[in-house]
Amino acid sequence: MCSSAHAATSTAKASIEQFHIELVDLDLTDGVTPSLFFTQQSWGVDSVGDAQRQVYTVQGKTSITTSFGATGGSASDSALSSSASVNHPAVKDGKSHQYSTNSYRITHFTLSPHTQMIITALGSVSDNRLGVFDSSVARIGMRGKLLDESGDWVDSFSKSYQTDAGSTTLRMYASLSTDEFVRSGNFDVVTQATLAGQISSVPEPSVYAMLLAGTVLVGAVARRRRRTPARNAA
Repeated sequence: MCSSAHAATSTAKASIEQFHIELVDLDLTDGVTPSLFFTQQSWGVDSVGDAQRQVYTVQGKTSITTSFGATGGSASDSALSSSASVNHPAVKDGKSHQYSTNSYRITHFTLSPHTQMIITALGSVSDNRLGVFDSSVARIGMRGKLLDESGDWVDSFSKSYQTDAGSTTLRMYASLSTDEFVRSGNFDVVTQATLAGQISSVPEPSVYAMLLAGTVLVGAVARRRRRTPARNAA
């Protein structure tokens, strides 16, 4: 085991904050006041950390911590978050380890005629891997659609952002607009963070020094062998 001074952590994080909905009147002459009614809502957080699992189907938080890593997330009206982390150096036990959290909000609604619904939020994704993983994900997404009487889409959007390395923060924007009829629809928001696979360790500085010393020694021996035949020939 290494000392805490040499400890390191791989992380994957995703979050959506400052979730906001605004209504815009697209026809000021129709006498209709823009309105939005939520007919059904659900939230969920699903976290897996090796053999442990926590699932919430309401607003709430999860948290799992083991000797290998940690994962957790949260879901509420205004924010979602998911995170996963793996500790290094890790003991290589030949097993596949998974640390993953999916957080979501699903909303069904009705929207008044000639109304635009604008959704904005602040999104953030971060992927900082120090080892090699079979799967590494930091993703945020937002989808929505309006339906007509037959169930066909009359308007929709789908947006997804993720990173393979590094971190970024961005403003998220989407909208849905009705025609002259009241329309039903739905939207969902999701965050996902995953680190999974047979965890590889990050070598300590002392290991790098040993590898470098071995390389120098092999090079010196090779040079000596190349010079020996020349001296014999003389």
